[in-house]
Amino acid sequence: MATHDQFADLRPTSPTHNQDTLFTEVLATSFKKYHDAYQKISPNAALSKLPQIVVVGMRNVGKSSLLENITKCSIFPRDNSLSTKTPIRLRLKQVRTAEERKRSVTYQGSTYDVDVDKEVEAGHKDILHIIRDIMQNVEGLGEDDIEVDISETDVPTVEVVDLPGVQKVPPEAEKTSIDLVNKFLRKNDRQTIVLCVIPATAGDFGNNLLSLVPDAASTIIALTKADKVDLEDPDELKDQLFLPLLRRHEDLGQTGGCVAVANRKHSDTVSLEDQRTREAALFRRVLAAATPEFATHDVQQQLIANMGSKQLIVQLAAMYRKHVVEHWIPEAQADARAQLHMAQHLLQQHGPQPEYLQGRLKETLAEIQAEVNFGVVCLGMVEVVSRVMQTAPTYFVAGSSANLLEWVESTIDTKDKLAEVVHKVMMTASKEYELVACKAFDVVFARDTSLQRFPALKDEVKMRNIPNRIVEALGQAKAAITVMVTNAEQQLYNGSLSQQDVVNVFQQLKHSMGRCIAEHMVKSLKHSPFTLPPGFQLVEDDATARESKEQRQHIESLTHAIDDLEELKGATAGDVSQQVHPGTSG
Repeated sequence: MATHDQFADLRPTSPTHNQDTLFTEVLATSFKKYHDAYQKISPNAALSKLPQIVVVGMRNVGKSSLLENITKCSIFPRDNSLSTKTPIRLRLKQVRTAEERKRSVTYQGSTYDVDVDKEVEAGHKDILHIIRDIMQNVEGLGEDDIEVDISETDVPTVEVVDLPGVQKVPPEAEKTSIDLVNKFLRKNDRQTIVLCVIPATAGDFGNNLLSLVPDAASTIIALTKADKVDLEDPDELKDQLFLPLLRRHEDLGQTGGCVAVANRKHSDTVSLEDQRTREAALFRRVLAAATPEFATHDVQQQLIANMGSKQLIVQLAAMYRKHVVEHWIPEAQADARAQLHMAQHLLQQHGPQPEYLQGRLKETLAEIQAEVNFGVVCLGMVEVVSRVMQTAPTYFVAGSSANLLEWVESTIDTKDKLAEVVHKVMMTASKEYELVACKAFDVVFARDTSLQRFPALKDEVKMRNIPNRIVEALGQAKAAITVMVTNAEQQLYNGSLSQQDVVNVFQQLKHSMGRCIAEHMVKSLKHSPFTLPPGFQLVEDDATARESKEQRQHIESLTHAIDDLEELKGATAGDVSQQVHPGTSG
């Protein structure tokens, strides 16, 4: 016979580990770390990626009462007059602050908010009232979920679905109810743990339900109505409790576990905490009534591991961890790595980090100069010279070559006139030279996205370096142009020049000046190193800096999440590998 100590797991818990917090304490410790790790990767997808628990069973076998017992949420209709007629999807979510708390019921697109400031029991009553009103208007069996969302600081993050019971009669109701079960169990969008509820007194534990389950290993049998088993009938105890709990019953196949529970009756008004005490007392009596075959220490320990709502929760948590290790963590890691790759790609599109470019500003400026199309610059400079000379107050504004000759022959200050032309070409047109050069450099900045984010660098190139190089180039060209003008003056003072000779002199001067200025401009802009003021710092524009900061933070968060998941995988895999299947016996 079992000793008193063997019943330790069946004793009522202390006030600090009462019935109302049992589900939270057993599940939240495991689920919270999974949820927190995934929150770093996909804040809005954490719950949808975790396994869901789907509860199936025949009609009026205690599914809703069992769910109430293990979730500690008194929101499931459990009276005979109004059993579950459409799926109820309970989404519990742990939040960090009181401001994030939420209670709501959604059905067919309509959402009904429930006061979060009410006490838990009162809030659950309000939710149950809404569910009852919905159920009363459902004809037959409904397929649309009643979605119940409860976000609190002290609940686990988990999703549970209570399906309408499978009906045997009439035939059309049986088909509808089975189709509904198949719809939920054979979805491939997420992992599912099945809690199959069967009365201990049913005898036929298979009763067609297990044939609907696609993965028996992910299924736990919950034997309800254990209090209906006749404790004075050894055969009934053996067939309805002991053999199933030890998983020696042929109908159980390869299921993941089998646990006996005792729920509140529909008419019970006792609290869930008091029900836990009654349940523990019941199973102590069951063990005490065992025949010698089931009274050995080892067998009794196996039976204890499969008795009571607490043990059901423990087994659900173990199966949950198994799913997490085998499916959720690998998927989360793949998701995290994909997001990390994308974040790194987006950050790389901005170009090298400012710190890197800051250390090679000289090389960066040289690379900018090397990228400019100076052929275009050269043609632009020649065009500016030609246009300026054509608009100068000389023969270039005269209407004909005759006017040109008349101007040359009549003027006594040809030298001054030429000086005026040269001055305009050299000095007045310097802004136009800058425009030509700036356009060419703009092309480089527009093409290189890594440079676009540094407006101050662009300003330094366009507003300081280019103007300085223009002045430098004009100064270098001045001596050569002076010689050209002197030669032109000498030719114009030759009285034997014909009309065409005069035209040729000025055309030659225009072309020579254009080539000379273009050559010096290109040489100065291309080969003379650009400089930056002492202490110049590369600073990204506000939008890019903000985006870069966000991407770097995202990358850091993802990197930590991947490390956390790997650590979690190792720790959880060790837990799973060390688990011995509860209550199995050859």
